[in-house]
Amino acid sequence: MTSKCCGGIFSRKRSRSEAILKSLHLKSTPDNLVTIAHPSEPREFLDESAVFLERNSSDQILLERAQRRKKETDTSPIDTRLSTKNIKHFLDQDIGKIRSKNRLFEDPFFVKYISSIVENTQSQLYLSLKSRLRSNGIKELNKAIKWERTFAIASKVSGAKNEFVLDNQGNAPAKAMNPSDYAQYFSISDIFQGWLGNCFHIGAMMALTKNDELLQIIIPPDNILRDNMNYGAFHFRFWKLGYWYDTIIDDYLPVNGCSELLFSHNKIFPNEFWVPLFEKAFAKFMGNYDELEGGLFENSALYLSGGLHQEYKTSKAADLSKKQTNDADTEPSCEELFEIIKISLKRKDMAGCILEDEEMAQKYGLFKEHFYLISDVLSHERLNFVKIHNPFNTREKIKSSEKYVQLEAKLKTLGIPPTTDGEFWMTYESFLKCFKRVKICNLRPEMKINISLSPKEIAKLKIKTNLLTEWKSRTFKGTLPASIRKIKWNDIEYRKFLVEIKSGSKKNVLFSFIQDWIRRKSNDMELQMIGLRIYKYGKEEWEVFDSMWYQESLQWCLRLNLDPGKYLFIYEAGQELANDLEYCFRVFIDKDDNSNDNQKWVKFY
Repeated sequence: MTSKCCGGIFSRKRSRSEAILKSLHLKSTPDNLVTIAHPSEPREFLDESAVFLERNSSDQILLERAQRRKKETDTSPIDTRLSTKNIKHFLDQDIGKIRSKNRLFEDPFFVKYISSIVENTQSQLYLSLKSRLRSNGIKELNKAIKWERTFAIASKVSGAKNEFVLDNQGNAPAKAMNPSDYAQYFSISDIFQGWLGNCFHIGAMMALTKNDELLQIIIPPDNILRDNMNYGAFHFRFWKLGYWYDTIIDDYLPVNGCSELLFSHNKIFPNEFWVPLFEKAFAKFMGNYDELEGGLFENSALYLSGGLHQEYKTSKAADLSKKQTNDADTEPSCEELFEIIKISLKRKDMAGCILEDEEMAQKYGLFKEHFYLISDVLSHERLNFVKIHNPFNTREKIKSSEKYVQLEAKLKTLGIPPTTDGEFWMTYESFLKCFKRVKICNLRPEMKINISLSPKEIAKLKIKTNLLTEWKSRTFKGTLPASIRKIKWNDIEYRKFLVEIKSGSKKNVLFSFIQDWIRRKSNDMELQMIGLRIYKYGKEEWEVFDSMWYQESLQWCLRLNLDPGKYLFIYEAGQELANDLEYCFRVFIDKDDNSNDNQKWVKFY
């Protein structure tokens, strides 16, 4: 079976913001772009090739970004500590001010219109909805998609009162709930993926339910209060380029003619709405629902935490176990990879895997090119087991085989409770054969390490994973020029990062470069090719140390073992851009290695 959830990495999208770019006299792309009338005006629908230029959040973001860029001259590190003063209002919307008006809220930045859902008439989501809702074109599709408030949906579908979140028995939180109990209401079993191909994001949402601390940051507890629900105004927080943004939405959700939600939902308790509201907030933050179609788990995890991701290839781990490769110092063996997965789950980080082999998909009754969440591991009598969760949250074909029934019966004798729909166990041996890539996101790199391993085991694994280091970081923001040209170390138009290793021995330093999601000129890829040139200061001048390119995800995590000395890092765009590219640069060092002179180990100019 093949899943369409994890389509090409940002491969189909066309910019909806060309008119904004043109008005700012910035570099733009196609001349044949056509706009759709604003919803407040009579709607004259255009031909099927029209691109939707609606008054959505991404347009506002682009305007805000272009105006802010003219003022940015500060090169000092930014304060990324999570506090009230560091949480920014997305699009300058304040949840307190909105609720203080004591009336139903309707969001002017995310309108009840087709452009809030699909990017253009060539997008995969548009074609999918057109087929499912049996619409002949954009006009019919816009009429087929209804927008209803949560109380109307709950009344029609379940006959119950709308609730933000419910417990496993369908009970709403008590009015005087203890804050420590809040996170217990959120569960993987709440989440069912809908018609949107965003398995990577659904998987990240599922993992979030297991991290109490982060969940309360991203989903503020005041959302559950009945008075606030009656205003139809909810807020969620997302991380981007060093800052948390409080993102506000109304409670209008897209449904079909039967008032059934089109996208993510709770199938068991249809009057619980935190899941579709969370997904809508993320769609607004990104521009529309179409921006969530296809993508990468690590990008979604980044927006939910600002964490550091790391990918492991199971084939390389198998080769190391057989001693068929020379990467034993930096890459984990199969046994070490299992330990790393176990550590990530204990830390309540996010871990997932991707199935790429058609033969294995057929053998186990799973989906090819689909993301699965790793939710648990188990060891017994020298055998290891991995628990997998499918974002579809439906019964898996793998569980119908006699071999699987025997496996779960054996686990039951060990006191392991039976699995529910969407989850299943695999032996670790089968897991390694089935899934080619394992992805882990370290959600809180600065978190204190509390793992029950011997110092020797920690030292060995520490260079193979970023999970066993208590990192200390500094963060900077900047822009890459849109034009391409050869650069030198002394190019005054490029911001540079100077890192100095002052100790007498080599030090592990982790560099994170995070790009924004502006499109490039050719319109066929949102993800920019990023180049890095590293210089080291020799006896009298800067000398080339290394250079490399990257285009796999929004965040480029690079870990280097550097000798003492001064190093200069210069990042550049690999192709012409429609506009200068905003980025965030972070440097992480082991807190144990940090000297008292901690303000001088990295400079930015």
